[in-house]
Amino acid sequence: MFAEQGVVAHIGGKPLDRPAAWTKFLRDVGHWSIETFGLFSVIERRSGEYVGKVGYARFERDLSDQAGTTIEMSWTLRSQFHGKGYALEAARAAQAWFDGHTPRRTACIISPANLPSRKLAERLGYEVVGQIGPSGHPVLLMTRDPVTRET
Repeated sequence: MFAEQGVVAHIGGKPLDRPAAWTKFLRDVGHWSIETFGLFSVIERRSGEYVGKVGYARFERDLSDQAGTTIEMSWTLRSQFHGKGYALEAARAAQAWFDGHTPRRTACIISPANLPSRKLAERLGYEVVGQIGPSGHPVLLMTRDPVTRET
């Protein structure tokens, strides 16, 4: 997935080689052991194909004090599944799980040019609180507080 230019266009811009992708995979698996949350694999029911991953991680990036958290929501899907509703369905399921297990403020960072991801984040309840990153290549910093249910 991370070798596809359409996937990495807004997340670094460079396709990953197999060792770098493997390292990313190991980090994702490690989140579940250490943090008790992580990224879920998204599998298409009809075909059994791997669609991508959606969930939460502590990437240890400098999100600035504006974020009020170090936990990020993340979604990455294979190019062939972009624009088909998989990200929204999977992200809503991941949010419901996270809010039910470890409800905390979360953030996401999105390239200003990645309009589909920004629209998805807004549909998920994220709001822009600022921009972070190097001069000339800032990303939008968006945050969301957990939805609490009255019982």
